[in-house]
Amino acid sequence: MFTYEQVLSLLLLSGAIGFSIYNIVLYKRKGLKNDSDFSIYALNILILVHSCYAFLIRLLWPDWQFLNLGAPFKLFYGPLFLYIVRSAVFEKNLLRLKSKKLYLHLVPGIILSILFLLQIIFYSFFLERVSLIVYITILQWISGIQMLVYALIGMYVMYCHSLTKNKKRVKRLFFDGLLLLAIRSIFLIGDALRLDYSYTDNLISGLVAHIFMLFIIIQIHRVWLKDLLFKSVKKDERFLSQKALAHKSDNALVEKYTRSKKNKNVLEDYANKIEALQETFFIDSSLTIEKLSRELKITSHDLSQVFSLIFNTNYSQYVNKKRIDFAVKLLKAEKQLSIADISFMAGFNSQASFYRVFKEHYNMSPKEFQKKK
Repeated sequence: MFTYEQVLSLLLLSGAIGFSIYNIVLYKRKGLKNDSDFSIYALNILILVHSCYAFLIRLLWPDWQFLNLGAPFKLFYGPLFLYIVRSAVFEKNLLRLKSKKLYLHLVPGIILSILFLLQIIFYSFFLERVSLIVYITILQWISGIQMLVYALIGMYVMYCHSLTKNKKRVKRLFFDGLLLLAIRSIFLIGDALRLDYSYTDNLISGLVAHIFMLFIIIQIHRVWLKDLLFKSVKKDERFLSQKALAHKSDNALVEKYTRSKKNKNVLEDYANKIEALQETFFIDSSLTIEKLSRELKITSHDLSQVFSLIFNTNYSQYVNKKRIDFAVKLLKAEKQLSIADISFMAGFNSQASFYRVFKEHYNMSPKEFQKKK
C-alpha cells in the first residue's frame, strides 16, 4: 500500500506529465524559434522526462531508494534557468554564440549521469560499499549549491537588465522559477546534511521537488497560452488594418488606372496570358509579381491594372484564390495528407495564413471542409 505522501507525489507527477505534454502541443502551435522559446521548451522536456522517471520509480520500485535519490536530473535545472534568463534579457542567439559555454554548464550533470548509470548496471558490486552513500552525498551537495548559485546569478541578471517589451510576459516565470529554485536548493543541502548509510528518501523534500516541477510546468503553460492569445489578437488587428488599407489602395488604383490605363483589349489579352499559366506556377511559395512580370514579359504596372480592372481584385488575392483552389483539390482527393502538408504544397508559407485565407473563401476551416467532404 502507498502512504498519503506517496499518493500525493504520484498525483503531482501526473499533473506535471499532463501539463508538459500539452505544453509541447502549445509550442508546436506557437511556432516561434527564438532562443527564449527554445530554452523554455528544453526545460519543459527536462521536466517531462524527470516526471515520467520519478512516477515510474515511485509506482514500480518505491523501496529502491537509490533510483530516486541518485538520479541526477536536478543538476540540469540551474543551467537551463540561467540560459532562459540570458536569452530573454540579451535577445541574442545564445545557442549558437555561447554553445560551448552552455555545454560547460552541463558537464557536472553529464558526469554524474554516467556515474549513476554505472552504479545501476553494477549495483550488486556497489551495494555493500560506501561508494553509494558517497555518490548520493556529493550529488545532493553539488545540486543544492549549484541551484542556489544559479538562482542568485539569474536574479542578479534580471536586476541589472530590464526585460524587453516582448519578454515581459515571461518575467514572472523567470522570477518565480528562480525563487523556487533557491528554495529547492535549501532542501537539497538539508538532505545532504541528514544523509546516513541507510540513505532513506526524505518524503517532504520529495514533495517539494514535485511541487517545484508542477509549478514550473503550469507557469510555462500560462506563458505560452497567453502568448498564443496575444499573437491571435495582434494577427486579427493586423489583418483588419491591412484589409482596410488594401481597400483604400484598390480604390486609389482604380482612380489612377482610369486616368492612365491601357486599351481594354490589351488588358484582356494580358488577362488571357495570366489565365493560360499552369496552376503549378501559382503554388510556388516564392512567387512575386516581379517574377510573374518576367515570365509574361508584362510590366508590373500593367499587371496591376489587369488584376484591378479585369479581374476586380489584386495580385495577392488572385494568387491566394489559385492556391486555395489547388488546396481544395488536395483536401478532396488526398485525405491522408495533413492540413500542414496541404498548406505548404499549395504555396502558403505558414499554416496560419492558409487557415485565414481558406476561411475567407469558404467560411470554415480546412479541417471542417475536409470532414464535410
